[in-house]
Amino acid sequence: MVLRTLWQIKSLKQPQGEGKNAGPDFQELLVGSELVLFCDSGDEPAPGPSLEVRVARALREPSSVDRFGGWSLGESTHLVNDAGLLADANPGGPCVTFLTDHAGTVTMPVWVDHVGSAGTRYAVGRLERISASPSRDRLPQVPLDLPPLG
Repeated sequence: MVLRTLWQIKSLKQPQGEGKNAGPDFQELLVGSELVLFCDSGDEPAPGPSLEVRVARALREPSSVDRFGGWSLGESTHLVNDAGLLADANPGGPCVTFLTDHAGTVTMPVWVDHVGSAGTRYAVGRLERISASPSRDRLPQVPLDLPPLG
């Protein structure tokens, strides 16, 4: 377990990391965990390389990405140590996957509202063991009707 300063936006009137926008936070480190994420850019209207193509290129050619700082899964507290393409690491092998299901017993945030959390969106589903890419309608989606920032 690690104690760190958590930056959050509780007040838009104060800069990040000051006053209510910073506080102590305990983090538990998960070691040896593996996670599979599915990308689907079927609704992308823009021309050019799809999200899947851009992600695959970034993972296969990290020097092509101009970034700095830590890489996280949504929240800065969910840091990623290593990443790769499933096809390269485990072609066709089974994995436990979160799939949406209205009668499911697991909720997962798909969009986090950093200002007060009232606008955080969740997907309901269940964990299932699969051996092939799931159908698109079973994957959690980031909603298109997100509230405006601020």
